[in-house]
Amino acid sequence: MDGKKSGIKAVIGMGSSPGLANLLAKYAALHLFDETEAIDIYHSHGGKATEGAAVVKNRIHSMEMEIPVFLDGEFRNVRLFEESGIALEESDKSRSRPAS
Repeated sequence: MDGKKSGIKAVIGMGSSPGLANLLAKYAALHLFDETEAIDIYHSHGGKATEGAAVVKNRIHSMEMEIPVFLDGEFRNVRLFEESGIALEESDKSRSRPAS
């Protein structure tokens, strides 16, 4: 069955970020603000033992694939370890890790 022809809509691969956070950002841009200059979504893991092997495998998978991003009014694909991805990196120097 072809979902498009049958009128079925599906949202797949929905985690909290990316996923739900992206939908909330789009909703806010369309319905809550007169103008939206940028929407930045930051995703961070704390390295807790409860994250498990699946989280590590997902991170590796995510770092190896093309990442679709919306920049300067258009969709582009970037790769994390190539210039296209490195150029987008930011650092939050206001946060420091406690000494172990």
